[in-house]
Amino acid sequence: MPSAYTSVVPIPEGAGNRQYRGYLEATVQDVADSYVRVNYTAYVEMYYAWQYGVGIQVTGGGSATGVLPNAIGAEWVRVPGAVVTGYFTVNKTSSQRTYAVSARAYGVAVDINGNAPGYYYGSAGGSATVSVNVTIPAAYTPPRTYTVSFNANGGNNAPASQTKIHNKTLILTTQVPERDGYRCLGWATSSTASSPTYIPGGAYITNASDVLYAVWERITFTITYNAANGTGTTKTQTFNAGDGATIQSNSWSREGYTFAGWSTVRRGDVEYAPNSSYSTNRDVTLYAIWTPSNPYVLFKDQELYCWEINESSIDGPFIDQYGEITTTTFTEQTGQDLIMADNFLVGSIEEV
Repeated sequence: MPSAYTSVVPIPEGAGNRQYRGYLEATVQDVADSYVRVNYTAYVEMYYAWQYGVGIQVTGGGSATGVLPNAIGAEWVRVPGAVVTGYFTVNKTSSQRTYAVSARAYGVAVDINGNAPGYYYGSAGGSATVSVNVTIPAAYTPPRTYTVSFNANGGNNAPASQTKIHNKTLILTTQVPERDGYRCLGWATSSTASSPTYIPGGAYITNASDVLYAVWERITFTITYNAANGTGTTKTQTFNAGDGATIQSNSWSREGYTFAGWSTVRRGDVEYAPNSSYSTNRDVTLYAIWTPSNPYVLFKDQELYCWEINESSIDGPFIDQYGEITTTTFTEQTGQDLIMADNFLVGSIEEV
């Protein structure tokens, strides 16, 4: 938008109360990146005059005169013809500059018909000069910028480069690259860094271009081995994502039982044998599965059943040669479960 400036030129009062005054207006208009155009208009008004002439003169910009042909009474009226317009251009620099546009209003002697020379009605008043200061804006200088680029550092889909403006904080992208078996912790200026200098979505304030390398951390998973009533402490095994793991052998024991393998469910079916492969990328708990060394046989309704004891504190034998339970510690319940008299479940009857 142009910047407008307006000033009034006060003129001393003329003889016979004849007065005139001048105006100067200037506007600044951007023309190109390197310069501006200063447009100006200068004109005169008269007050309580009769066929008096006035003029306007702009320094370096020309002049003009005009006459009011009739009595105009006690009011200010713009004099036709006494108008000067023009413009000049100013080159911009790296800083603002101020230029002055000046104008002068003056009286002119004319005859009663508005002609000269002839019968001069007389010159009115004196003259004065006014200046309008016009400020020229500085030429636009693009700010210094820096490029921040991203290196996936062994991964894929690195973010696009970002531009940092001098002395302005750059907010880094939240996008991170991808790499199988790894998680991206952030960015560093070294490809061998083990910890990040910058985090996704964090601030970058350095006034310099740079390449930021992804910092990776291996994703690991843990296998927890549970003795499931065996003798020994819980063990763990860690493996990297994508590498899988070899299932460990059993190092525990349980009196009266033989180790059968591992299951993800306590007292479940064997799912993994020792030295087999585990390839699922997730944490897991494996329970030792035990089978009785000497399973107890139970006859029920003339059918042969096998009772696998699940608690090592239970002693046998529990049946005689006729298939009768020989201890009063247990009772037979609905659902073919064998429980202690205090309702503690110790085993189940399953058909062989």
